[in-house]
Amino acid sequence: MHLFVRTLYMLTVMIMTAMMMLFVLLCTPDLHTRLAERPQYQQREPNYGRMVVHSLDNPGIYVAKGPQHDDKAEVAGPIHSVKREVSWDYNGNNTGYLKVIWDYGRPQHDPWVGSPGCAGLKVSFARRRTLPRTALASFPGSGNTWLRFLIQSVSGIFTGSVYNDRQLAAKGFYGENEMPECGCTSIVKTHGYCLVGLPQTRWQRVRDVEKFFGRGLLLVRNPYDAIIAYRNYLAAGHLGVASRSAYSGTEWHRFVRGQIEIWRSYALDWIQMGRSSMIVHYEHLIEDTHREMLRIMKFLRLRVDEQRLDCTLKHNDGSFKRNTPNHIFYRLHDPFTPELHGIVEAAIDDVNDALEIRKWPQLPKHLYNYHEVSNTT
Repeated sequence: MHLFVRTLYMLTVMIMTAMMMLFVLLCTPDLHTRLAERPQYQQREPNYGRMVVHSLDNPGIYVAKGPQHDDKAEVAGPIHSVKREVSWDYNGNNTGYLKVIWDYGRPQHDPWVGSPGCAGLKVSFARRRTLPRTALASFPGSGNTWLRFLIQSVSGIFTGSVYNDRQLAAKGFYGENEMPECGCTSIVKTHGYCLVGLPQTRWQRVRDVEKFFGRGLLLVRNPYDAIIAYRNYLAAGHLGVASRSAYSGTEWHRFVRGQIEIWRSYALDWIQMGRSSMIVHYEHLIEDTHREMLRIMKFLRLRVDEQRLDCTLKHNDGSFKRNTPNHIFYRLHDPFTPELHGIVEAAIDDVNDALEIRKWPQLPKHLYNYHEVSNTT
C-alpha cells in the first residue's frame, strides 16, 4: 500500500510539471513563429506542385499568400491575408532609414576572410519580423545571385530566397534556409512563375507580385544574354557553360520562343503592378556598381557603411558572377536567327513602352549584346 501511494504521488508530480511546462511554452510570444517555420507546418500552393526544375540546386519553392488589395475586382480568385512582418507602408510612403535590430545569436558569415581592411566585416541576420518583405525579382540568368551578394555585402544583412539552394547556402547565403516571410533578411530572391511557365490567368500573375505586397526590386537584363545565361545554368549549373549544340536546332528555337515571352510577361507584371518598387538594369550595375548600389540601398532604406561598400566594390564578383571569355562560341557566332531576333526585339519594345508609362529608366539597348546585330539584319 505504501509503494502504491508513493508511485501515485510521483506520477501526479510529473503530470503537474509537464502541464506547467506546456503552459509556459504556450505563453512564449514567438512560439507560433517557431512552429510555423518547421517543415511539417509549411504549405505549398497546389499550382506550384507541377514545377519542373532542371537542376538539383533548386529542389523546391515556398509560396506565401498575399494580402487583400485594390486589384481584387480584377482577380478571378480569393486573396488571403497574411501577417506582415513589420509596421510598413507597402505602398512606398516611408521616410528615413530602417532601424536594423541585429540577431547576433544566429550564424554569421565573413565574405572577405584574409582580406586586409575587409576581414571581420561579417554578414548577419536581423531579428525575425523586423524587416519588410522585399522581392528581388528577375528572370533566371539576370544576375540575381550576384546582386544578392552585393546587397548582403554592403548592408551586412543576409538576403533570402523562396528556394532552398543548398549550394548557395554552403557558400555564405545563409538566408537560403529561411522562409521568405521571416522578416530577417534584407531582400528575397524570386523568379516567380518563370521556372514553371506562363500562368493561365491574371489572378496567378497578380499573386506572384502580391506575395511581396507589391514591394520589390525588378532586376532586368538584356534578354539575349539572360536567355543564354539561363541555358548555361540549366545545362551546367551556376558558373558553367553549355555545349555548342545547345544553341542550335529546333529545341533551341523552341526554348528562345518560350523564354522570351516569360521574360516579357514577368517584367511587365512588376512594372505595372508593383506599388513600392524600382527597376535595376543589369548593364548599369556592371557599368557603375557604386552608383547602382547607392540607389538600391536608398530604396531598401538601409544606411551605407562606406567601409563595407569599398570592400564590396573591391571584391565585387563574389565568385557568383559567370565570367564568360570573349572567344566563347556564342560570342563569336550569333545563335539567334533573324526570326528569333524579331521576336526578342518585339518583347524589348513592349517592356520599354511600359517603362515609359511608369516613368522608369528605359532599357539600355545601346549596351545590349546582339541588339545591334538585329538592327543590321
